[in-house]
Amino acid sequence: MNANLQLTPRDPSAARRQHPSFDHPGPVRIATATAEDREIIYRFRHEVYAREILQHPANLEGRLRDSLDDFNAYIVATVAGQIVGFISITPPGQPAYSIDKYLRREQLPFSFDDQLYEVRLLTVTKSHRGREIATLLMYAALRWVEARGGTRIIAMGRREEKVTSAGKIDYIFDLAGNDERQLRTLTITSLVPLAIPTLDRHIVEALVTHLNDPDEFALPYPVPSVAKREPQ
Repeated sequence: MNANLQLTPRDPSAARRQHPSFDHPGPVRIATATAEDREIIYRFRHEVYAREILQHPANLEGRLRDSLDDFNAYIVATVAGQIVGFISITPPGQPAYSIDKYLRREQLPFSFDDQLYEVRLLTVTKSHRGREIATLLMYAALRWVEARGGTRIIAMGRREEKVTSAGKIDYIFDLAGNDERQLRTLTITSLVPLAIPTLDRHIVEALVTHLNDPDEFALPYPVPSVAKREPQ
């Protein structure tokens, strides 16, 4: 995969007024990661997952990688030649998936065969959040898997719900760190449960409200990685 993607809103000036961070230099380029890219990714992983959200302890080396990096693939998004986001794909036929650390395979309602892939570590650098980067990376990962004959994708996350005084679910937030600290930021992952066919109707309605809100996700560009109303 190696493609240049230029997204142009119907009214670029309106997009900049609604979200100044959209005014970035040049197109977003989506490509498979090179060996050099992977070293940059490991350092970004440390910055985001160790220093920013404290999911892992920081280390003096300033890089994070794990055993899955011996055989996984990365797709990167670049702007003006600089990596601004990435996503990892674990192919079938390898020793393990990330989900194996948390659940036994016999607990899961699907087969672990040569059509099952895992996507993880969807990450956008802080300076480029609130744009189309996360959406492009998720779409690219889907196409990457599809091109290799994959029919099922594992995606895993931990989250916590915010319940209104009426007892209805309003937001779904991510949890991070060993203490499962709630990340009270409305991001694109808050909308991921919409892909669940059996999701309760009231949860669907609540999430669609956020998806259609022009102060959150309904922007001239595709769904941003962070809601517009969140502080930058």
